[in-house]
Amino acid sequence: MSAAVPVRLPAHEAGAGRRCAQANAAAAGAIVSALIQAGVRHVVASPGARNIPMLLALEARTELDVITVIDERQAGFVALGPAPRTAARW
Repeated sequence: MSAAVPVRLPAHEAGAGRRCAQANAAAAGAIVSALIQAGVRHVVASPGARNIPMLLALEARTELDVITVIDERQAGFVALGPAPRTAARW
């Protein structure tokens, strides 16, 4: 078995990747702000490589109670549990 070889992008492509990451982080921050303005206080999230900007934006806001569930199939059930008992939006 061979070791993984790190991929190095050319400078112009690395800059594009960084701009894309910044744009994703900005979009995630805007979505989280909109959720908070709408009254959402509790969030159930499943971590994954594709939603890291959203998870970081959620965790950065102290107004939200973020519950992390590894298996996304279980996350729906976790969210449904306390929802009927709370007046807050999930």
